[in-house]
Amino acid sequence: ANNLQRMARAILEREAALVASEERYRALFSDAPLAYQSVDVDSLRLIEVNDAWLGLLGYRSNEVVGRSVVDFLTDESKTRLAEVFPAFVADGRISDFCCELRHHDGRTITVLINGRVHRGPDGEERTHCILTDISERKRSEEARQRAASLLEQQAARALAMLDLPKAAETMGKGAFIQHGLAEVERLTGSRLSFVYFLAEPDAAQITWSRATRDGLLPAISEWLCARTLAGIWQEALQRRAPVLYEDQRAVLAASQAAASAGLERLISVPVIEGGVGRMMLGVGNKAAAYSESDIETARLLSQDIWRIVNQHRIEEAQRLAATVFSASSSGICIADAGQRIVSINPALTTISGYRSDEIIGRTPRLFSSGRQQPGFYREMWTCIRSTGGWRGEIWNRRKNGEIFPAWLTVTAVTGSEGKVTHYIGSFYDITERKRSQDHIHFLAHHDALTSLPNRRLLDERIRDAISCSRRAQQRTAVLFLDLDRFKLINDALGHDVGDRLLSRVAEILSGVLTERETVARLGGDEFVIVVPGLVDAACAALLAHRLIEVVSAPQLIDELPFQVTPSIGISVYPDDGEDAPTLLRNADTAMYHAKERGRNNFQFFTPAMNQALRERVSIEQDLRLAIERDEFELFYQPQVDSRSGRAAGCEALLRWHHPQLGLVPPDRFIGIAEETGLIVAIGAWVLQQACRQARAWHDAGHVGLRVSVNLSARQLQKVDLAEQITATLNDWRLPASSLEIELTESMLMADPVTASTLFHGLANLGIRLAIDDFGTGYSSLAYLKRFPVSRLKIDRSFVRDLTTDANDAAIIAAVVAMAASLNIEAVAEGVETVEQLRFLKAHGCFVVQGNLFSPPLPAADLAGFQFALPAAAG
Repeated sequence: ANNLQRMARAILEREAALVASEERYRALFSDAPLAYQSVDVDSLRLIEVNDAWLGLLGYRSNEVVGRSVVDFLTDESKTRLAEVFPAFVADGRISDFCCELRHHDGRTITVLINGRVHRGPDGEERTHCILTDISERKRSEEARQRAASLLEQQAARALAMLDLPKAAETMGKGAFIQHGLAEVERLTGSRLSFVYFLAEPDAAQITWSRATRDGLLPAISEWLCARTLAGIWQEALQRRAPVLYEDQRAVLAASQAAASAGLERLISVPVIEGGVGRMMLGVGNKAAAYSESDIETARLLSQDIWRIVNQHRIEEAQRLAATVFSASSSGICIADAGQRIVSINPALTTISGYRSDEIIGRTPRLFSSGRQQPGFYREMWTCIRSTGGWRGEIWNRRKNGEIFPAWLTVTAVTGSEGKVTHYIGSFYDITERKRSQDHIHFLAHHDALTSLPNRRLLDERIRDAISCSRRAQQRTAVLFLDLDRFKLINDALGHDVGDRLLSRVAEILSGVLTERETVARLGGDEFVIVVPGLVDAACAALLAHRLIEVVSAPQLIDELPFQVTPSIGISVYPDDGEDAPTLLRNADTAMYHAKERGRNNFQFFTPAMNQALRERVSIEQDLRLAIERDEFELFYQPQVDSRSGRAAGCEALLRWHHPQLGLVPPDRFIGIAEETGLIVAIGAWVLQQACRQARAWHDAGHVGLRVSVNLSARQLQKVDLAEQITATLNDWRLPASSLEIELTESMLMADPVTASTLFHGLANLGIRLAIDDFGTGYSSLAYLKRFPVSRLKIDRSFVRDLTTDANDAAIIAAVVAMAASLNIEAVAEGVETVEQLRFLKAHGCFVVQGNLFSPPLPAADLAGFQFALPAAAG
């Protein structure tokens, strides 16, 4: 029993001692000045913390115990703990583990952890660690490191800034910029950089560093192209201060394209000089955040780079200016404020003829020509003093006395105090330019072919003449002259011959007129003569007679004889108009009236002509649609053999059924058709219709009947005329002998070589050729011998008066005799009376055509083609 009591007492004493020991431990644990924590190894939950731990992190015990220690770590510390904790457990101790814990108020506390891993009797493992707050020590260390780094960076920056001028001495501009960019990248830890010279509008002034080109340039070349589009640096320009884009979100806000190209962070630094942005420097993509020191480094080096590059530009410009001064083809002289010449370039001696020593020390009066107006030089120097310069045309004198025109520019050079220190004069000889200008002015006011005044100068001359006539109460005549049938010559013989003929006519007209009268060429074959100071219009008529006489005289061009005639229209100021356009328009109208009157005459303008002109224009417009509207019809007039009374053929004659005007006679529209070229299409239609009708007559049994078709001069110019005629005959299955082609002598003579080739070819096919209106043109046995002529048609103007006019009778007798001697059949046109028929038969002209037998009729009215001779003619 005593033993049991002793054992119980011993147990109680040990338990009391254990409780006392635990109380002493807890008091010591709780009151310890060092932060203490106990953590379950498996769950990392906090088992115990002391007051110092709670005070260090600002928590209450119930907010901490049971929570994972990881909840209080920063992200970076969590990562590091996960990496090293297994090793701590295996080693059984934790030594100097530095981590960052988050304070209750959000602050970060840096602690150093030391402790051991204990295993309890139940096998549970716990860490017992002491936490030492080293936040202040770490901040001090970081500050010391920053100071050392800053000092090191400043030293490196200073060395780089000292190195830049030395590098510039041995490098070209491009290499120096690359060197400067590499230095900025090195000092700021950047992976890209660039400079952009804002004073240059060309985007090519962007220069990238080599690192940028090798890395990001393929991506960013799309977005950095022009100053106005570079939003990534516009803020720096607007602020006129460096701007930092610290992360990609900031870059994206400034420029989405820049961010998508891989730009992560950027410093944009503008260089401002004289209030103007001169250069932008950018560095970017540093691995860590940029510091104020980085910004300052970029700012200082950008200024040095600009200063050195700009100095290089200035020196280059000075060298270039010196080269230009020496090599310029313009004469340059520099004078002091007193206008004494102090320097000249070689070109000045060449232009002036003076040696350098003859010019230096003299004033620019040395070159004075004495040709300028009084007060010219005074006004020039007044302008220089008030505006700082002058430029203009001036007459100078060379050493040999020759006076020449020059273009002079004078610039006043002012010093720092704003006073003029020098004058720079630059001039060049403009003799050739003046000559060219005079030539250009002449060409602008004269016809290139004839050198006569053109339309522009003509208008001026008419206005001047009107002004003079108005003051003197006189008249001015405007004569509009057009060459008759000139286009035939031009088309037949070529433009070269036509141009020479126009030049000859221009010479003839100029030779007739006086100096106060003007002859101008409007173009083509149109000439205008202006005659001022007339007392009455009769004087204009006398001049028109004279012009017709001299122009109509035979001419020899390239050994070929020519005879052209003019048609002249006359308008008179003030009766027919009081301004140039009106007088020209009315003279032109009168000229067309002269052509309608048979050409080779003149007509004065009358108001009634305007109505005629309007009718002509209307006819031309309607004529263009006549074929399409089926308004044309062919009439046929028989050609009768007076011996048998039977028709030997029919001449196809064109008629126009106008929807408003009714039947329009050919003399009202054929001339218009020829002038407009519509005659070609109309002539082709006539040929088709005539052959179609001939086919119909042949099918009706009139196999030997021949159809005569008139060709126009325009049709003769078609190179495929023979093919067209042949094709038309083939279309209607007609023998060539069924067709006769009628032409006037004047048409044949316009281009006798071409016409001869054409008609010999047609004659070989069996087509007959008749000369129409024979005796009214250029009748010539020589021409008759050159062409395969089958018939001569005696013009109705001779037949009409043959019974009363002995001359007409003699002409007809001679023509018939000549035709017979050449084995050519004579046909008389316009036979109206039995007496005419008797005369013709008596002289051997048996084929006749006229109203005595039948007027021109539609084909349907000519059934039978058999006509009885008048009884008295038998």
